[in-house]
Order: sequence, then C-alpha cells, then structure tokens
Amino acid sequence: QSNLLSNFVNRIQERRVIEAADGVIFTSRETLGAVMGKYPASWASKTFVLPHSFDPQLYPKVVAKQRKVIVRHLGNFYGARTPYPLLRALRLLWDRDREALADVEIELIGRVPTGMHWHPVFRALPKDLVRIIDTIPYSESLRLMSEADLLLVMDAPAQLSVFLPSKLIDYVGAGKQVMGIVPPGTSASLIQRLGGSVADPTRKEDVVDALRSALHEARRRKSNGAGVWGDPGVRSEFLPERTAGDFLNILKAVVGARLLS
Repeated sequence: QSNLLSNFVNRIQERRVIEAADGVIFTSRETLGAVMGKYPASWASKTFVLPHSFDPQLYPKVVAKQRKVIVRHLGNFYGARTPYPLLRALRLLWDRDREALADVEIELIGRVPTGMHWHPVFRALPKDLVRIIDTIPYSESLRLMSEADLLLVMDAPAQLSVFLPSKLIDYVGAGKQVMGIVPPGTSASLIQRLGGSVADPTRKEDVVDALRSALHEARRRKSNGAGVWGDPGVRSEFLPERTAGDFLNILKAVVGARLLS
C-alpha cells in the first residue's frame, strides 16, 4: 500500500517537473521513450539525450601482475538485480567444462544480497572461485577495472531494460573486455556495439555459453598481451570533450527556445 501511494505521488511530481522544465535530459533514448511516452507529444521538443562520460586521466597505468584471469563486477546488488544468474552459470560450467574455469578468479565488489553466503548455489561453488569484496572508493574502483581481464554488467530480468549504469561507461573508459548478463535494452545494445557478449539473465543456458565464450576470449587476450578493448568509435562517444560539446549545444538550444517563447 505504501508503494502504491509513493508511486502515485512520484508520478504527479514527475509530471509537474517535466511540464515546468525548459529542457529535460536523459542518459539514453530508451529512457527518454519510456518516460516521455506518458506525456503530450508536444513536450518532446524539449527533451535531449546526453550519456555519461569517462575521463581517461583518472585511470591508472596498469602493469600486468596476476597470472589468473581476473573477472570483476563492481557495484551494489539490490532488489531484483542479483548475482544468482552468474552463480548458477558458474556451477553449470564447473560441472560440464571445468577447464573453462581454470585459473579464473571472480570478484563481486560491493554489496551483495543478504544471506548470499548461505545460498545453496553459492555454497555449491569451489570456495576460491568467487570472492566478495566490500564497497570501495571510486578511484579504487577505476584501478580494479583497469587491472581486470573481464568486467561484468548484471541487470534484473525484464522484457526491455532502459538501465544504463554509469559503471558501464566507467568500464568503457577502462578499455577492458565487457560481458553483460542483461535483458534486451540499452546496456545490451551498448555492450554488443563495443564487441562484447550478452545473455538474458532468465536464459541460463545462454548465460553459460556467453560466459564460456567471454572467458575464452579473456584468456586469449591475456596471453597475447592485447591492448585497449572495445570499438574505438563507440568508445569515443563517451569522451568528456564529446559530451561537453553536446551539453553546450543543449544549453544553447534551451536558452534559445526560452528567449523565443
């Protein structure tokens, strides 16, 4: 009942904010469509898309140290977004193709679901395969991204997800291989454009296949000393000079429309 009331109040407040605004910025076209589909079509003229960006100067230079293939997920789990699709896929891989997990270490950095340590799927895994690390400062997260061999994005099941986490753009800045256990939508599209693999969290066999493939590629890249990962053209979309220029154009458009009104 409290959720129904809060949702009702939030919808009213959202409408008031958007109606009163001279410009409304969204981080993806999918989010724009999901929100603005509820409102008059005439309001679309004051909407804009401006993605997150990454600052290359914030990432440390990396010196290869570890022999293991390091897989990391950085960020907190909450609500329906859980690590269990990953853990189930790991268990299946361990049973079917143990060699795929040889010399692999997986780190979940941030808050995990309460009771995960006692969950059967977690307890069924080898004890040294998955490590849980507490929340860390942002600068430390960029270092750990840069030192990883494979970075994971995980999202809650949905028919279409408009979720574009800023963490994914930080991953892009790290220039390391990315895999998504995500439903169709914004994150899946970006990861695929970069050249990464994705699997819907509700399709466990797809998650197993995508994870096996991603680990194979990460191991190959590590042995070959591969450089920056990700399509250069796609990565450039999130550089600060690009987004700053786009933001300046948005400001000019909003101010110009306001002066003409």
